[in-house]
Amino acid sequence: REWLEGFNIPINDEFFIKWQKTIINTSEALRKIENETKPDIMNMIWNIVLIVLYLDYDMDKDFMPQFEESRERLSKCINELMSRT
Repeated sequence: REWLEGFNIPINDEFFIKWQKTIINTSEALRKIENETKPDIMNMIWNIVLIVLYLDYDMDKDFMPQFEESRERLSKCINELMSRT
């Protein structure tokens, strides 16, 4: 609570909650995928995650709808990868 307040983030901040859930779910899934995937392929997967979650945003548009779309795309990709391992 103090950490959030230190950054002026409300305790019920919608984005912060969604971001944390996304990171937790993505991390858990990728740990499972890593056990069944070659390092070079895993590196490509990590690059996809980087691009989708951190880089693929249009600064001229509202952030939250873009984040929601990115989250959904990443979720679909991870589910597809999980079904193949």
